[in-house]
Amino acid sequence: MQQAGADSRTLTLVRQEQSLGAVRDLDFGIELLGKARAGAIGS
Repeated sequence: MQQAGADSRTLTLVRQEQSLGAVRDLDFGIELLGKARAGAIGS
């Protein structure tokens, strides 16, 4: 088992209580991925 170090990463779980509908769910997922890429979440 590895020790958590300065370069360790954290997993952030985002759970949606209800579906917003297929299109809005997809848009929401894409928005979350963009935020993660930009470092706005999950750091």
